[in-house]
Amino acid sequence: MLSGGFYDFLLKVVLKDLDEYNKFVFEKLTKVHGIVKMQSSFVLSEIMHKTALDIKL
Repeated sequence: MLSGGFYDFLLKVVLKDLDEYNKFVFEKLTKVHGIVKMQSSFVLSEIMHKTALDIKL
C-alpha cells in the first residue's frame, strides 16, 4: 500500500479518561484488519474549541 504522507488516517477521539482510551485502543482499533502501527498524541488543555471552519472559496 502506498501512502500519500506520514499518516494514512488521522482519528480524533474524545474520551472520558486514559482508561477509556486504553479500552478503545485494545477493544476496537487492534481488531481492525490492516492496522500495523499506531501513534498517539494527547491534548492536555484547549485554548479554543471550534467545530466549524470558515473556508472562503
